[in-house]
Amino acid sequence: MDAGHQHPISSEISRIGFAADQRLAAIGLLICLAGVRISEGRLLTDVDRARRIARTPSFRVGSLINDPKTLKIRDLGELFRLTTGNVRPRSILRHGDFAPYWKVSYPGRSGKAFEAFEAYRANRKLARMGRSERLLITALEPELGPHHPADIVMTIARGEIIKEFQLKTGAKATIEALDDSRYSGMTFVTPRDSLEEIRTDLKKAKVKAARRGPPLSNKWQKIDRALSEGRLTDEIVPGLRTRSRGQIGRIAERYTRELYEAVSERMAKYAPEPLKQAMSSVLSGEKGSKRLVLVPLKTVRRALAVADFVFIGYQTHSDVQRYRKGELGGEVLAAKSVLRVGELAVAILLLSPDPGTKLIEDHATLLVDSATCMSA
Repeated sequence: MDAGHQHPISSEISRIGFAADQRLAAIGLLICLAGVRISEGRLLTDVDRARRIARTPSFRVGSLINDPKTLKIRDLGELFRLTTGNVRPRSILRHGDFAPYWKVSYPGRSGKAFEAFEAYRANRKLARMGRSERLLITALEPELGPHHPADIVMTIARGEIIKEFQLKTGAKATIEALDDSRYSGMTFVTPRDSLEEIRTDLKKAKVKAARRGPPLSNKWQKIDRALSEGRLTDEIVPGLRTRSRGQIGRIAERYTRELYEAVSERMAKYAPEPLKQAMSSVLSGEKGSKRLVLVPLKTVRRALAVADFVFIGYQTHSDVQRYRKGELGGEVLAAKSVLRVGELAVAILLLSPDPGTKLIEDHATLLVDSATCMSA
């Protein structure tokens, strides 16, 4: 850069006394951050575009569902995997140990686990009772699509939707959902301890209103009506109360750990050789041992990109086969294809030169707890 036209960032860095190599590192870091922001913006654009494309028919109460997929899944573990999604190889490389992965994925996976477990339990009870009603998870049904406003719908024998449910794990999220117009007419289901929390707060609000004179606020009046009308409950099927938040979290963690370990083992067995070498040192260790694995950042980045290409190709092939069999709608297939274009862009970025990373760090240090990876 010409000295007479020095960039403001460089001038500021020089002013505070950075050395030449430190200036380059700082500028490289800024370039990296800018690139991340650009890639994030592109991905967000792809997601928004996919959501606009995925305009599925409005299957609401009174509509018919043909050949529901939820009822074909007999195994709870498989139902959990399909509802929550599998663990991505890139997540395993990013986090190493299961504990940090679970910390960041817990909110989303526990909510989806709530849907899977309660639908599974309710369907088993309805079958034992000889009832014709069944619960379907909307995210698994091709006809309903991934953006149906309800989480679960209840159908009768001929496949007609007779009721819609919105499931929320937290008390605050449940209260906020009552005001959301997208969920109009639905029944709100929450864990038993969240419902008790809402009832306790409602009781306090009533006592406060009676003591001080002002009427109950609109918020608490709406909650009171929803409770008295049975639209806010901890039962999908009468007599079958939901689990508590703690129980849901523990069950979700158990099944997520199984998925995490299974994907880790497949990566070690089938991944490209550089990635296989990195993973084998973790999976071959003794239980309870911790080892420090140094993996060249370029090697990890390239192996991750190749693994991502393979994974995206497999998913695309699987979706095309489901589309040909009529299990997946054309709009949903188009939406997934758009999302995968964004994923491919990320994989390409992983293969591209990254000067900022080279300036900052030549190697990535991955601290992996082999006991977590080896325990069943």
